[in-house]
Amino acid sequence: MNNNLSTVIKAIVVAVLLELLLLRTFLRMGPFLPAADQLQPVFQAIQLAGIASLNLAMLLGLGVVVWLAVLAIRERTLLGLATGITLLVTIAFLAALVLAPAPGGAALITLSAVVACALVLVYLSSPMKTAPRLVLGLTLASYLVVYYHYLAQPVATLGAVLPFAVEAFFASETLAVLTALATPALAWRWNRGAAIGAGLVAVLLLAARVGRPWLIATIAMWNFAFSMFLPAFVYAAAAGAVTYALIGLWRNPASRNIAAALTLIVLAGLKLDYSYFVLLSLIGFLAMAHFGQPALSESPARGNRESAALQPHLNNRLTPHVL
Repeated sequence: MNNNLSTVIKAIVVAVLLELLLLRTFLRMGPFLPAADQLQPVFQAIQLAGIASLNLAMLLGLGVVVWLAVLAIRERTLLGLATGITLLVTIAFLAALVLAPAPGGAALITLSAVVACALVLVYLSSPMKTAPRLVLGLTLASYLVVYYHYLAQPVATLGAVLPFAVEAFFASETLAVLTALATPALAWRWNRGAAIGAGLVAVLLLAARVGRPWLIATIAMWNFAFSMFLPAFVYAAAAGAVTYALIGLWRNPASRNIAAALTLIVLAGLKLDYSYFVLLSLIGFLAMAHFGQPALSESPARGNRESAALQPHLNNRLTPHVL
């Protein structure tokens, strides 16, 4: 079952990367290309392909969340049951918002509350290893704070005001940067190729940020909802850290599921005021919590149960039979 789940999540990663390339990158560059008017048929084809990739990612993502919700319910624990039911409610709200022409403030507030509860329950119910728990803990903190920021607008439509909503946005970005700096802990083995790639990305981003600060800030805000208000070297270090983690994880066959989860978290950024990015962040979070659990042999409680169950058979095999 894990193999099938892994395949579907990796297919989502491919679809999201295509959407990023076609919709978030190429179409925005289109008007600045030479002979843009003559390339309109090409742009339309690219737009259709990008929209198809986005819809495919959403459909597969909805299925993955339902899948993991059912697995949580099948654990037959109170926390697992609460987690699974909350995830199913989250999917129902997401689907309703996608179909709704103009969701109201109350609906958006409810969705934010349900998603936040789902993330907290997933984090509490998953027996993760130390590194995934650290990264997801920081990710969870940044998500909760940015959800508070995004609640300001729907709350205002109801005649109320949230204090420190603007400050919450910058706090969430700071937490996201700290999360990025912590990601190399996921790829605990030293990888020279990953280090070289990380260094190149860090240097290129630093040079671009210093040389064209407005352009980098615009791209970051468009694609990931990052304002780039911190010093340039901080973002360069964070980008290098994430690059090191992703290269190291993807190059190791045993950690590619974690790599796929981290990729989705990175691609979602902090754009959690859109249902598509809410779904991406939820899938990435769920996938890392699921695949970040220790193996059977590494879990003391489960390992002891297995040893106790096998002990009578081992005794029978090791005890000599007296004729």
